[in-house]
Amino acid sequence: MPSPGVGGPCLTKDPFIFASVTKHLNINSDLFLLSREINESMHYFIYNRVLKNLIKCGKNLEDSNILVAGLAFKGNPETGDLRNSTSIDIAYLFKPHVKNLYGYDAIADDKEIASYGLVPFNIQNGFGDLDVVLFLNNNKHFENINVFTMVRQMREKPIIFDGWDLFRWKEIIEVKPATYIGLSIEKTTIH
Repeated sequence: MPSPGVGGPCLTKDPFIFASVTKHLNINSDLFLLSREINESMHYFIYNRVLKNLIKCGKNLEDSNILVAGLAFKGNPETGDLRNSTSIDIAYLFKPHVKNLYGYDAIADDKEIASYGLVPFNIQNGFGDLDVVLFLNNNKHFENINVFTMVRQMREKPIIFDGWDLFRWKEIIEVKPATYIGLSIEKTTIH
């Protein structure tokens, strides 16, 4: 499935493995290597779309509180493995520029999340004081989130990035002026 990080081969190393095999078979490896470049460009694609929408909302990145939810490299099947995680790479793009950068994963423990320089966040306590939430993997625990409550609790003009089409965009933008961003969709009630 298309995702914020690795579409096609499951692991980031797979395209490089496939490319190395093609050399032995005298096959052009461009397809594998170019697909990996596209996957890696998604980090900046997400960062730039969130930044653009913060500006549109009249907010500064430097004053924003952002939650990166779904830190493990894979949400389904569940794992708590944060190594080579696209979510961590995306978080690192935001980290030097935001007021507070929080991290949440349903499986990984808070100590490991903190070891990556993120402030551990407990979504059971609500989404208050957040400007942006990025859902970057498809962990089944996200199905339990009440989007109406989440959006109501967030700061004014919240932004939800949904990299896995976990939520219905209409529900998010109908609660209050808000922005929903997916990989190929952007909907807002902020004018």
